Amino acid sequence: MIQRYSDAVVIADHLDDLQEFLHESGVPDTAPSLTDDERERLRLALTTLCNTDLNKAGSGGVRQIAGSTHFRLRKTVYSAVVVSVTLAASVASGNPVAMVAAALTAVQQISQLFTQLSNSEILVYRALATIAKHRRAEGLEPHGGTEKEIAELFESEKSALPPNLPQILAALANKQAVKVQFTDDGNTCYLVT
Repeated sequence: MIQRYSDAVVIADHLDDLQEFLHESGVPDTAPSLTDDERERLRLALTTLCNTDLNKAGSGGVRQIAGSTHFRLRKTVYSAVVVSVTLAASVASGNPVAMVAAALTAVQQISQLFTQLSNSEILVYRALATIAKHRRAEGLEPHGGTEKEIAELFESEKSALPPNLPQILAALANKQAVKVQFTDDGNTCYLVT
């Protein structure tokens, strides 16, 4: 069972915990159990996430406890990954096998992306993914957010908005972590890739 602490989430390198992580990421319980190859792909992605600067800044990292590997992710990193993977898995909804494949691919891509992003960029990326998830669930287009929506999300979560939001969004676009789209009403919308 995934362990939750005030500042971190710990996923044990056991099939049950890995399946639980996928379930929290939108993959249904009816999905087949992970193969050895899929477990290895997930382990590598989780290890990469554990070694990102934002995760290491807290109490994150890969740990050996009683001979077993545990992936300790800061809650910020964990929630960013879960919401992003949920978006990817939802594209294949209705097909549990395809959802597992989409989720594993997304975890791998997110883990690589997060090694290139600053702490502030990951926080803004998580906000955009959260907004996109809500918009998709409500059937709204586009699946992204504006600067105003990002600020409102940070405020609703009682979190400090990074002071240089326009520069962070530009950096995310330059790193191809988000796409810039102009809406019919003249707003700039940022979509997670």
